Amino acid sequence: MTVSEIRSLMLEKVIPESLLPQNIAVCLMDENAAPPELDAFTFLNRLRSLGIGSADFLYLLKGCGAPEEAVSKIEQHPDMNLQTLIVTLESSGLTPKDYTRMLYTARQLWEHTITMRIDSGELEAAAESRQEEQPEPQDPAGSEESTVQEAPEAEESTPEESAETTEPTEPTEPSEPPRPVRTARQKKRRTEESYEDESPEQEAPVLTARQKKRTIDDLAEELGIAAEIEDEPEEKYTARQRKRRKEETAPETEPEQPAEVREDSPKARRNAIIAAAAGAAVLFAIDPLMVILGFTAPGSSGGEFQFASDNAAVFSEIYTAYTNGRISSEKTQKLSKNEQIFGDMLINSGKELGVFSSGNTLWSAEPDGISVYALDSGGLAAHVLPPEGAEFVNVVQTDSGVTAVYSGDAECGLIGVDGSGEIWSCGQSGTLTDIFCGEDIIRLGSVYTPGFTKSFTVDDVLEYLPYGSKNGQLTAFSPAEIAVSGSADGCSYAVWGEYAAENGEQKKRLAALGSPIYSGAESFTAAMTRENGSAELTSDGGSLVSAALPEITACAAGNGVIADAEIYDGGVTVYLRDSALKPLAAFTTGGEIDHLRISGNVVYVGSGGSTVMAVDISDTSSPKALDLTSADGVVSGDYALCGAVSKTGITLTLYKLESKKAVQADSFAKALTASELESFRFSGTNCFVINGTDCSGAAYRYFDGVSVVDEFAELGRSRSLHTLYDDKTGYTGAAVVDGSLKLLSGDKILN
Repeated sequence: MTVSEIRSLMLEKVIPESLLPQNIAVCLMDENAAPPELDAFTFLNRLRSLGIGSADFLYLLKGCGAPEEAVSKIEQHPDMNLQTLIVTLESSGLTPKDYTRMLYTARQLWEHTITMRIDSGELEAAAESRQEEQPEPQDPAGSEESTVQEAPEAEESTPEESAETTEPTEPTEPSEPPRPVRTARQKKRRTEESYEDESPEQEAPVLTARQKKRTIDDLAEELGIAAEIEDEPEEKYTARQRKRRKEETAPETEPEQPAEVREDSPKARRNAIIAAAAGAAVLFAIDPLMVILGFTAPGSSGGEFQFASDNAAVFSEIYTAYTNGRISSEKTQKLSKNEQIFGDMLINSGKELGVFSSGNTLWSAEPDGISVYALDSGGLAAHVLPPEGAEFVNVVQTDSGVTAVYSGDAECGLIGVDGSGEIWSCGQSGTLTDIFCGEDIIRLGSVYTPGFTKSFTVDDVLEYLPYGSKNGQLTAFSPAEIAVSGSADGCSYAVWGEYAAENGEQKKRLAALGSPIYSGAESFTAAMTRENGSAELTSDGGSLVSAALPEITACAAGNGVIADAEIYDGGVTVYLRDSALKPLAAFTTGGEIDHLRISGNVVYVGSGGSTVMAVDISDTSSPKALDLTSADGVVSGDYALCGAVSKTGITLTLYKLESKKAVQADSFAKALTASELESFRFSGTNCFVINGTDCSGAAYRYFDGVSVVDEFAELGRSRSLHTLYDDKTGYTGAAVVDGSLKLLSGDKILN
């Protein structure tokens, strides 16, 4: 049974107030039907939308037979966090049908709160309002027609009125119009029937917030079900057995009273008001448990993803989405900054890609190209460019050379470079959103929207399907590699591929059709926008797992954890989930979030292009915000070199990691005038070099009023300045090769 079907049943069915919570499922559901897809997390989501607070939450648990140990734990710890609450419920032995029974009971409390929370004053006001709407009695000397028309209206009685009224109604004189007072049930139905006024002493008082603290036994007694409980034999019965016993013992001649027809007696009205008061306390009381329930945003409905049966299934969904104007998401998450945690510091390396060496070859990688140098000749051997419109974003060293990851607007991929230049390339469609580098594999996540620049048929697969490439040869994904939902949410794809770092051989690939904002790299993970809310999709153990969620503004996957920023009630909450999309924990940031990244055990939270928070998730059940100092520099192993500019000059500081703290190991300072500082900049993207305390340093450039000065400040044993004057190129890279410092300038190696 789907969530939408459950909600429809809740709206259609009316549950008698005397029915025990244990028996609600028997009343509303076929015992032979498949259990609804409800777990603890989804159950709490639905309770949040109904505004259920702590007292009634405990009432639901007790009424459905939850183990006393679990109930006591929740009752004794009102400040319990979300994760602990979910774990407590899941370990209590409650089944999907138990959650459904509680959900239906909560729905009834909510409906009573809306329709029956009326005290005597409100009834009086309603009666006066209705009386004002009645026609004024005509003067005895007036029209006889008016008098004759009014009499039947006062004396007529409907069958429903007869069934719900316990006292006979006295005829009303035509000159005295009846005083109509609507009961709670009449107000809910909004009918035009008129009823006899009820005496004030028949009205039971509406319960206050303090009264919601009553025990389950008190509620049972006041609802008139205590006798039923006491009369039960000591032997325990299931809900189905109780139903059968009632049917067997009931007189055959006495028909079952429909739920819509209820006795309008003081006792019946009292039962209704008690139920309504309990619901009223739920809606208006604020307590710790309600905060916990409110911490979890309700999910939205959506289709289930499955792999396409054939190309026609993909083509049809694209056609529908395109026709409906759902082409692609405009909120695709961009690739993150090159930032990393170093002790108690958050270090931003900008676009630093690095300088690598092996044997007689040196590679200097920058976003716009990779320069290959021959150490024996001291000059440039080759220069490799990324594809047109793309740039290099990451480089790893391999046995044969280096492998660079590139990203463009329509394609991303890998390029392998040896000592002579490019040797191979591979790629996949889409803009890069995530990278994962393992020992010998590289995984890429991208978001791809086909160009749709010309008409095509289902046979023109490269026009509408994602593709992979090897050395320029394109191959479209097969239907078995593409997940579709059938809801036609968009024409874009979340694309995922795994490649061998050494030669670019594609090992695995998957894609999902819709309107993605993010595609993860460590494992196949997609965050999709939908017309109402969002959807999240993973491949857990080879099978697809999806979940409908509120609007997602950012997503990240890494280290077996998925993080997504969801909007609910105007706020943003970051949720942590496992690979099966089960919730682990959550935290708030206090502002908008447009970017998330997971590296190691840290979640980086970004807004407006800047990292605003870093959260430690080494214990996924208890995320902790980190207090970090931001700096610009480069990290290499246990060392980090940071550069800073002040009003009086510049400083270079070498830090060493000790006991998870960044401890200063060396430093360099240079005083500069105000005019020199105006022209100052750190040079290039590869001009920070770290070789511990033996040799570390950085290059920079400034104008001293006479010449353009390029300097490389070397820290360590030699501790010296390497200076160039009025050099057009300046320093473009630096590296330590076999213990010797190598400075790069254009196509030359400077010794």
